[in-house]
Amino acid sequence: MVSGLASTIRSTLESSTFDLSGHDASSIQSIISDAFSTDFFSPPHDDDDHGNNAGSGSSHHDMIRLTFLVGAGKQSRSRYDPHAARAVTSALTSTCGYREDRAASCIAACGGTFKLQHDTAKNLKTVVVFPRVVGGGGVGARSGTRDGDDRGDAMNNDENEEPLLPPDSPGYKLAVTSLVAFQTRLST
Repeated sequence: MVSGLASTIRSTLESSTFDLSGHDASSIQSIISDAFSTDFFSPPHDDDDHGNNAGSGSSHHDMIRLTFLVGAGKQSRSRYDPHAARAVTSALTSTCGYREDRAASCIAACGGTFKLQHDTAKNLKTVVVFPRVVGGGGVGARSGTRDGDDRGDAMNNDENEEPLLPPDSPGYKLAVTSLVAFQTRLST
């Protein structure tokens, strides 16, 4: 059973920030493992507003952004375990099956990723996590798979659904090309 901070993280329905000051590396790993070992659930939401809240920051979207404060500048450095960032990222990758994506953003396709950030204006180091979200019935609801190959799926393989992009379109070709092939095309 998940308790404490891990329970608070799991019950979050909107983007939030969690301060890991005062926690040692082993407790941070335990908290992160407990919080992210299973997919998050997005409850069904009303679509009655017909997009009137678009861009308002409401919890209408399936994806959430969870930010963990793991370090700070001189004045607050002693509050954080020096290995806090490593504890969060290692628990996410080894225990929970997440992967680092420096370009991740708050969209459903980025579920199961995280990125490290250093806010120089506030002098804070953070780990931003985009959890796997299932349910909600919204566009982009996750299936809960952890193989990492479903991110950015340009062609849906369900027999009764239309592909997102026509297979012969330039957009499809760009979406399914490997990173190496993409970089090669950019350089030519």
